[in-house]
Amino acid sequence: MIENYLWQYLVLFSQTEKITLVAKEMNVTPASVSRGLKKLEEQLGLRLFDRKPQDLRLTSVGKYLAKKAAELLKHQEQMLREVKNYAQQQAQLKFGSTLKGAMLLAEELFDDQVAFSAKYILPSEVEAKLFKRENSLIFTSKRLETETIATTYLGNESLAIKVTALNPLYEKKTVKFADLTGHKFVVAENLGIWGTILEENTQDALFLPQNSLALAEITQHSNFPIFKTNITAYLDKMQDEKRKLIPIIDKTAQIPIYAVYLKENEALVKDKIIKMQKMLTDLNFKSMNNKRVHHA
Repeated sequence: MIENYLWQYLVLFSQTEKITLVAKEMNVTPASVSRGLKKLEEQLGLRLFDRKPQDLRLTSVGKYLAKKAAELLKHQEQMLREVKNYAQQQAQLKFGSTLKGAMLLAEELFDDQVAFSAKYILPSEVEAKLFKRENSLIFTSKRLETETIATTYLGNESLAIKVTALNPLYEKKTVKFADLTGHKFVVAENLGIWGTILEENTQDALFLPQNSLALAEITQHSNFPIFKTNITAYLDKMQDEKRKLIPIIDKTAQIPIYAVYLKENEALVKDKIIKMQKMLTDLNFKSMNNKRVHHA
Protein backbone atom coordinates (compact mmCIF):
# COMPACT_ATOMS: atom_id res chain seq x y z
CA MET A 1 0.00 0.00 0.00
CA ILE A 2 1.45 3.32 -1.09
CA GLU A 3 1.02 6.01 1.54
CA ASN A 4 -0.83 9.13 0.49
CA TYR A 5 1.95 11.56 1.28
CA LEU A 6 4.17 9.84 -1.33
CA TRP A 7 1.53 10.43 -4.00
CA GLN A 8 1.32 14.05 -2.86
CA TYR A 9 5.12 14.42 -3.17
CA LEU A 10 4.99 13.03 -6.71
CA VAL A 11 2.08 15.22 -7.86
CA LEU A 12 3.60 18.39 -6.42
CA PHE A 13 7.00 17.59 -7.95
CA SER A 14 5.37 17.10 -11.36
CA GLN A 15 3.89 20.59 -11.03
CA THR A 16 6.96 22.42 -9.70
CA GLU A 17 10.00 20.24 -10.58
CA LYS A 18 11.60 21.66 -7.44
CA ILE A 19 12.10 19.56 -4.32
CA THR A 20 12.42 22.74 -2.24
CA LEU A 21 8.99 23.95 -3.37
CA VAL A 22 7.43 20.57 -2.62
CA ALA A 23 9.00 20.65 0.84
CA LYS A 24 7.67 24.14 1.49
CA GLU A 25 4.16 23.18 0.38
CA MET A 26 4.14 20.01 2.50
CA ASN A 27 5.87 21.71 5.46
CA VAL A 28 8.73 19.17 5.58
CA THR A 29 12.45 19.28 4.82
CA PRO A 30 13.81 18.84 1.26
CA ALA A 31 15.64 15.75 2.51
CA SER A 32 12.30 14.21 3.55
CA VAL A 33 10.92 14.82 0.06
CA SER A 34 14.00 13.27 -1.59
CA ARG A 35 13.75 10.18 0.60
CA GLY A 36 10.01 9.94 -0.07
CA LEU A 37 10.41 10.04 -3.85
CA LYS A 38 13.13 7.40 -3.71
CA LYS A 39 10.95 5.25 -1.47
CA LEU A 40 8.11 5.53 -3.99
CA GLU A 41 10.38 4.28 -6.77
CA GLU A 42 11.57 1.36 -4.67
CA GLN A 43 8.09 0.28 -3.60
CA LEU A 44 6.81 0.35 -7.18
CA GLY A 45 9.94 -1.10 -8.74
CA LEU A 46 9.79 1.55 -11.49
CA ARG A 47 12.23 4.20 -12.67
CA LEU A 48 10.33 7.41 -12.14
CA PHE A 49 13.22 9.91 -12.26
CA ASP A 50 16.28 10.78 -14.30
CA ARG A 51 18.90 11.78 -11.77
CA LYS A 52 21.83 14.05 -12.65
CA PRO A 53 24.02 16.22 -10.42
CA GLN A 54 21.85 19.06 -9.10
CA ASP A 55 19.03 17.99 -11.40
CA LEU A 56 16.03 15.70 -11.04
CA ARG A 57 13.56 15.06 -13.85
CA LEU A 58 10.54 12.80 -14.23
CA THR A 59 10.75 10.00 -16.77
CA SER A 60 7.80 9.44 -19.10
CA VAL A 61 6.64 6.72 -16.69
CA GLY A 62 6.95 9.19 -13.81
CA LYS A 63 4.88 11.80 -15.63
CA TYR A 64 2.18 9.27 -16.44
CA LEU A 65 2.12 8.04 -12.84
CA ALA A 66 1.93 11.63 -11.53
CA LYS A 67 -1.13 12.25 -13.70
CA LYS A 68 -2.81 9.11 -12.36
CA ALA A 69 -1.82 10.00 -8.79
CA ALA A 70 -3.45 13.43 -9.19
CA GLU A 71 -6.67 11.72 -10.31
CA LEU A 72 -6.47 9.37 -7.32
CA LEU A 73 -6.02 12.21 -4.83
CA LYS A 74 -8.86 14.17 -6.40
CA HIS A 75 -11.13 11.11 -6.19
CA GLN A 76 -10.20 10.59 -2.54
CA GLU A 77 -10.92 14.23 -1.76
CA GLN A 78 -14.30 14.01 -3.46
CA MET A 79 -15.11 10.76 -1.67
CA LEU A 80 -14.30 12.28 1.74
CA ARG A 81 -16.37 15.36 0.93
CA GLU A 82 -19.34 13.17 -0.01
CA VAL A 83 -18.98 11.14 3.19
CA LYS A 84 -18.91 14.34 5.27
CA ASN A 85 -21.97 15.64 3.39
CA TYR A 86 -23.71 12.32 4.01
CA ALA A 87 -22.94 12.51 7.73
CA GLN A 88 -24.20 16.09 7.88
CA GLN A 89 -27.32 15.07 5.95
CA GLN A 90 -28.18 12.53 8.61
CA ALA A 91 -27.98 15.27 11.24
CA GLN A 92 -29.74 18.03 9.26
CA LEU A 93 -31.47 18.05 5.89
CA LYS A 94 -30.38 20.61 3.31
CA PHE A 95 -32.81 21.73 0.61
CA GLY A 96 -32.01 23.48 -2.65
CA SER A 97 -34.15 24.78 -5.47
CA THR A 98 -34.15 25.91 -9.09
CA LEU A 99 -37.38 27.82 -8.30
CA LYS A 100 -37.69 30.91 -6.13
CA GLY A 101 -41.30 30.38 -5.07
CA ALA A 102 -40.81 26.79 -3.94
CA MET A 103 -37.77 27.75 -1.88
CA LEU A 104 -39.58 30.67 -0.21
CA LEU A 105 -42.48 28.41 0.74
CA ALA A 106 -40.14 25.71 2.10
CA GLU A 107 -38.27 28.30 4.17
CA GLU A 108 -41.57 29.45 5.64
CA LEU A 109 -42.61 25.90 6.52
CA PHE A 110 -39.30 24.35 7.64
CA ASP A 111 -37.05 27.24 8.68
CA ASP A 112 -36.19 25.71 12.06
CA GLN A 113 -35.84 22.14 10.75
CA VAL A 114 -33.91 22.37 7.47
CA ALA A 115 -30.82 24.15 6.14
CA PHE A 116 -31.16 25.85 2.76
CA SER A 117 -28.69 26.49 -0.06
CA ALA A 118 -27.73 30.15 -0.25
CA LYS A 119 -27.92 30.23 -4.07
CA TYR A 120 -30.48 28.89 -6.50
CA ILE A 121 -29.39 25.79 -8.41
CA LEU A 122 -29.19 25.57 -12.18
CA PRO A 123 -31.31 22.76 -13.69
CA SER A 124 -28.14 21.23 -15.14
CA GLU A 125 -26.62 20.98 -11.63
CA VAL A 126 -29.45 19.08 -9.93
CA GLU A 127 -28.23 15.52 -10.46
CA ALA A 128 -24.65 16.28 -9.40
CA LYS A 129 -25.80 18.17 -6.28
CA LEU A 130 -27.79 15.13 -5.17
CA PHE A 131 -25.04 12.58 -5.87
CA LYS A 132 -22.46 14.70 -4.03
CA ARG A 133 -24.87 14.84 -1.08
CA GLU A 134 -24.76 18.64 -1.15
CA ASN A 135 -28.58 18.65 -1.03
CA SER A 136 -30.99 16.15 0.47
CA LEU A 137 -33.83 17.40 -1.75
CA ILE A 138 -34.12 19.89 -4.62
CA PHE A 139 -37.26 21.63 -5.89
CA THR A 140 -37.47 21.77 -9.70
CA SER A 141 -39.98 22.31 -12.49
CA LYS A 142 -38.78 19.20 -14.35
CA ARG A 143 -38.99 15.51 -13.53
CA LEU A 144 -35.70 13.70 -12.99
CA GLU A 145 -36.00 9.96 -12.41
CA THR A 146 -33.20 7.38 -12.60
CA GLU A 147 -32.40 4.13 -10.83
CA THR A 148 -31.22 6.11 -7.80
CA ILE A 149 -33.21 9.38 -8.04
CA ALA A 150 -36.93 9.78 -7.29
CA THR A 151 -39.31 12.60 -8.23
CA THR A 152 -42.54 13.52 -6.43
CA TYR A 153 -45.07 16.03 -7.74
CA LEU A 154 -45.92 18.62 -5.08
CA GLY A 155 -48.34 20.97 -6.83
CA ASN A 156 -48.29 24.08 -9.00
CA GLU A 157 -47.15 27.63 -8.58
CA SER A 158 -49.85 29.61 -10.38
CA LEU A 159 -49.72 33.17 -11.70
CA ALA A 160 -52.33 35.87 -11.10
CA ILE A 161 -52.70 39.61 -11.46
CA LYS A 162 -53.70 41.86 -8.59
CA VAL A 163 -55.72 44.96 -9.57
CA THR A 164 -57.68 47.78 -7.94
CA ALA A 165 -61.29 48.69 -8.69
CA LEU A 166 -60.03 51.40 -11.07
CA ASN A 167 -58.72 48.76 -13.46
CA PRO A 168 -61.13 47.53 -16.17
CA LEU A 169 -60.08 43.94 -15.42
CA TYR A 170 -61.35 44.19 -11.83
CA GLU A 171 -64.78 42.67 -12.57
CA LYS A 172 -63.31 39.58 -14.20
CA LYS A 173 -63.08 36.32 -12.26
CA THR A 174 -60.23 35.04 -14.41
CA VAL A 175 -58.07 36.46 -17.19
CA LYS A 176 -55.82 35.21 -19.97
CA PHE A 177 -52.50 36.62 -21.07
CA ALA A 178 -54.28 38.13 -24.07
CA ASP A 179 -56.35 40.28 -21.68
CA LEU A 180 -53.20 42.00 -20.43
CA THR A 181 -52.56 43.77 -23.75
CA GLY A 182 -52.03 47.51 -23.25
CA HIS A 183 -51.80 47.33 -19.43
CA LYS A 184 -48.85 48.60 -17.38
CA PHE A 185 -47.50 46.48 -14.51
CA VAL A 186 -44.91 47.17 -11.84
CA VAL A 187 -42.78 44.06 -11.36
CA ALA A 188 -39.74 42.91 -9.40
CA GLU A 189 -36.37 43.33 -11.11
CA ASN A 190 -35.65 39.61 -11.27
CA LEU A 191 -38.71 37.51 -12.01
CA GLY A 192 -36.72 34.37 -12.86
CA ILE A 193 -38.73 31.81 -14.81
CA TRP A 194 -41.87 33.97 -14.57
CA GLY A 195 -40.09 36.75 -16.44
CA THR A 196 -39.48 34.38 -19.34
CA ILE A 197 -43.11 33.24 -19.29
CA LEU A 198 -44.43 36.82 -19.32
CA GLU A 199 -42.09 37.79 -22.12
CA GLU A 200 -43.17 34.83 -24.26
CA ASN A 201 -46.91 35.11 -23.63
CA THR A 202 -47.76 38.82 -23.49
CA GLN A 203 -47.91 41.38 -26.26
CA ASP A 204 -47.97 45.17 -25.89
CA ALA A 205 -48.07 44.99 -22.10
CA LEU A 206 -45.61 47.31 -20.37
CA PHE A 207 -43.54 46.04 -17.44
CA LEU A 208 -41.87 48.52 -15.09
CA PRO A 209 -39.10 46.68 -13.14
CA GLN A 210 -38.43 47.92 -9.59
CA ASN A 211 -36.18 46.93 -6.72
CA SER A 212 -37.94 45.44 -3.69
CA LEU A 213 -38.16 48.70 -1.71
CA ALA A 214 -39.46 50.73 -4.65
CA LEU A 215 -41.92 47.97 -5.58
CA ALA A 216 -43.39 47.94 -2.07
CA GLU A 217 -43.71 51.73 -2.03
CA ILE A 218 -45.31 51.96 -5.48
CA THR A 219 -47.69 49.10 -4.72
CA GLN A 220 -48.86 50.79 -1.54
CA HIS A 221 -49.39 54.27 -3.00
CA SER A 222 -50.54 53.63 -6.57
CA ASN A 223 -53.16 51.77 -8.57
CA PHE A 224 -50.70 49.94 -10.81
CA PRO A 225 -51.62 46.27 -11.30
CA ILE A 226 -49.04 43.77 -10.06
CA PHE A 227 -48.32 40.07 -10.48
CA LYS A 228 -48.55 37.53 -7.69
CA THR A 229 -48.49 33.76 -7.51
CA ASN A 230 -50.42 31.55 -5.13
CA ILE A 231 -47.16 31.23 -3.15
CA THR A 232 -46.07 34.88 -3.08
CA ALA A 233 -49.63 36.02 -2.29
CA TYR A 234 -49.69 33.66 0.70
CA LEU A 235 -46.28 34.80 1.90
CA ASP A 236 -46.93 38.51 1.35
CA LYS A 237 -46.64 40.31 4.68
CA MET A 238 -47.97 43.60 3.31
CA GLN A 239 -51.72 44.12 3.52
CA ASP A 240 -53.13 45.18 0.15
CA GLU A 241 -56.89 45.18 0.62
CA LYS A 242 -57.57 47.50 -2.32
CA ARG A 243 -56.39 44.93 -4.88
CA LYS A 244 -58.21 41.80 -5.98
CA LEU A 245 -56.42 38.61 -7.05
CA ILE A 246 -57.46 37.40 -10.50
CA PRO A 247 -55.98 34.08 -11.68
CA ILE A 248 -54.43 33.81 -15.15
CA ILE A 249 -55.90 30.59 -16.56
CA ASP A 250 -53.55 29.94 -19.50
CA LYS A 251 -51.73 26.62 -19.13
CA THR A 252 -48.41 28.47 -19.38
CA ALA A 253 -49.34 30.42 -16.21
CA GLN A 254 -48.78 27.25 -14.17
CA ILE A 255 -45.38 25.92 -13.13
CA PRO A 256 -45.29 22.36 -11.74
CA ILE A 257 -43.16 21.90 -8.65
CA TYR A 258 -41.37 18.61 -8.09
CA ALA A 259 -39.29 17.33 -5.21
CA VAL A 260 -36.23 15.49 -6.49
CA TYR A 261 -34.16 13.37 -4.10
CA LEU A 262 -32.08 10.21 -3.82
CA LYS A 263 -34.27 7.17 -3.22
CA GLU A 264 -32.12 6.27 -0.23
CA ASN A 265 -33.24 9.56 1.41
CA GLU A 266 -36.97 9.01 0.93
CA ALA A 267 -37.62 8.28 4.60
CA LEU A 268 -35.72 11.44 5.61
CA VAL A 269 -37.73 13.80 3.39
CA LYS A 270 -41.15 12.10 3.23
CA ASP A 271 -42.85 14.17 5.95
CA LYS A 272 -41.58 17.44 4.41
CA ILE A 273 -42.91 16.38 0.99
CA ILE A 274 -46.36 15.60 2.42
CA LYS A 275 -46.49 18.99 4.16
CA MET A 276 -45.51 20.83 0.95
CA GLN A 277 -48.13 18.91 -1.04
CA LYS A 278 -50.87 19.79 1.46
CA MET A 279 -49.85 23.45 1.55
CA LEU A 280 -49.81 23.79 -2.24
CA THR A 281 -53.23 22.10 -2.42
CA ASP A 282 -54.59 24.66 0.06
CA LEU A 283 -53.06 27.66 -1.73
CA ASN A 284 -55.81 28.53 -4.20
CA PHE A 285 -56.83 32.00 -5.32
CA LYS A 286 -60.50 31.53 -4.44
CA SER A 287 -59.73 31.05 -0.75
CA MET A 288 -57.32 33.99 -0.83
CA ASN A 289 -59.96 36.34 -2.29
CA ASN A 290 -62.49 35.12 0.29
CA LYS A 291 -59.97 35.97 2.98
CA ARG A 292 -59.53 39.42 1.44
CA VAL A 293 -63.28 40.05 1.50
CA HIS A 294 -63.47 38.89 5.12
CA HIS A 295 -60.68 41.29 6.14
CA ALA A 296 -62.40 44.16 4.31
